[in-house]
Amino acid sequence: QAFSASISANCSALPLCCGARAMDVEYELSQQLEGHDGPVRCCCVLGDGALITAGGKGDAQVIMWRQDDAQRRFVAHKKLSLHQDYIFAMAASHSSPGGFYTGSSDSTAMRWDAEGNPVAQFLGHEKTVGSIAERGSEVVTGSWDATLRVWDAASGSLKHSIEAGVHAISVAILPTGDIVAGSQDKSLRVFRGTECVHRVDGAHGEIIKAISTSSSNMVTASNDNTLKMWSLDGSVMGTFEGHSSFVFDVAHTSDNDSIISASDDCTLKVWSLENYSIKQSILHGATVWQCAVLPNGDLLSACADNVARVWSRDPSRMAPEAERQAQKEIAEQSVMAAYGKGSSSVPMEGTADISEMPSTIGKKNGEIKCFKEGGSVFAYSWNAGGRTWDKIGEVVGSQSQKKSYEGDPVFPKGEYDFIFDVDMGPSRGIGRLPYNRDQNPMAVAESFCAREQIHKSNIDEIRKFIIENSGGGGGASAAGG
Repeated sequence: QAFSASISANCSALPLCCGARAMDVEYELSQQLEGHDGPVRCCCVLGDGALITAGGKGDAQVIMWRQDDAQRRFVAHKKLSLHQDYIFAMAASHSSPGGFYTGSSDSTAMRWDAEGNPVAQFLGHEKTVGSIAERGSEVVTGSWDATLRVWDAASGSLKHSIEAGVHAISVAILPTGDIVAGSQDKSLRVFRGTECVHRVDGAHGEIIKAISTSSSNMVTASNDNTLKMWSLDGSVMGTFEGHSSFVFDVAHTSDNDSIISASDDCTLKVWSLENYSIKQSILHGATVWQCAVLPNGDLLSACADNVARVWSRDPSRMAPEAERQAQKEIAEQSVMAAYGKGSSSVPMEGTADISEMPSTIGKKNGEIKCFKEGGSVFAYSWNAGGRTWDKIGEVVGSQSQKKSYEGDPVFPKGEYDFIFDVDMGPSRGIGRLPYNRDQNPMAVAESFCAREQIHKSNIDEIRKFIIENSGGGGGASAAGG
């Protein structure tokens, strides 16, 4: 079983501050799309200008959004609920404007017409369908069963099933029509027909979660916290560094001068394709699962706080100033509160005093550093352009506090420094992971996998999560494993 769990306290790796690098006009909140009962897991822009969003755990419905004629704001048009489990992937249909595809944890994919009517169902995958793309009259799906499959889009019949790596597979279509696939084995593969014509082992340091292609390049997003740009023949061109946690999605902007990325660090980032730098970092109140670009250049984000949002650089489409400011403040408060849950990761005694700030130079734009002032700890973001530290806010709960755990057959009852909630998927629910800073992260990860009866290949990813979200781990294996 592939480890693809998200963490309910998954903003504990503090994100970069909004507006990390000035633009002539930065993206501002345009509209908040509210209607889901749980985290918004997916979002997509359709060929007819409509939007679709899909809920995550506990909310398996698709909402279709269309603009009203009067105010040109998106309103909920229809809610669809045919999948048996929550939706992991969406893609627009290019051959049928307004139509779209969905892939689900129920191991199926579906094709829908522009009115939200099911047209075809794609049956055969053995696990979650986590990626989907249309190619002419065909649709390509990538699954956690380690295969990519090519289907007839009209009939739903299977044409090819291809072993494409290990565990979860992400797919995209190159301008040549070839299929590019990323895998949990960290590799990147290009398939022409059923033949793998190019392979890059170690393309990333962790699983490749998403791929976006353009007429001149492709960009991959990974759990190693980075994105990479590749030539169409598979040569790496550059790396985008700046996220502080997993990168779940990537998309090219409509002018192909930039890319956007969605991350577990609670930000939607805009990047320059010219120098791989961050143009803007937009803070959300929780994990940003997916992102998309509208034809007019606006952006769309799907967030774990149950809301999808449209962002615009056009002043005429921006939300009122009061709404924009409220969203920023709520996002900052939510993230700081989540950061504070891992309070012992910023102990008072190990934090630099505020008097040291003027002589402290950030290592990179957007770097987060904590300084203590009086009896509190505050987080700051390095502004490379202004060569100053921009204050984000107070770290809630910065004093170390133990948390009570009720105990289970593996982890004894008692007080722990951290209790992480691990989302094991809709059929498994939440798995609680207690951890003390003086424990061996590897041993704790092994115990957790044994208790949850998940494959031991997940151990290293769990170990890394423990280290990242506990301030560096504590036992002998914390540094190197």
